[in-house]
Amino acid sequence: MSLYESIIAGLTEAVEDARSEHKVLKRHTMEISDDVPYTAPQKFLNNIPVLAAE
Repeated sequence: MSLYESIIAGLTEAVEDARSEHKVLKRHTMEISDDVPYTAPQKFLNNIPVLAAE
């Protein structure tokens, strides 16, 4: 099975599961509390040079 066929098969399975009343695929959920704001430093943009256009 090619990568494309594998992706299409997975998407088709997900669509069929979403439309059916009896869910067979596993679902993982996560709750994020609004009490403590997440303030991680944005390190990924610090080393990118930005050119100023005039």
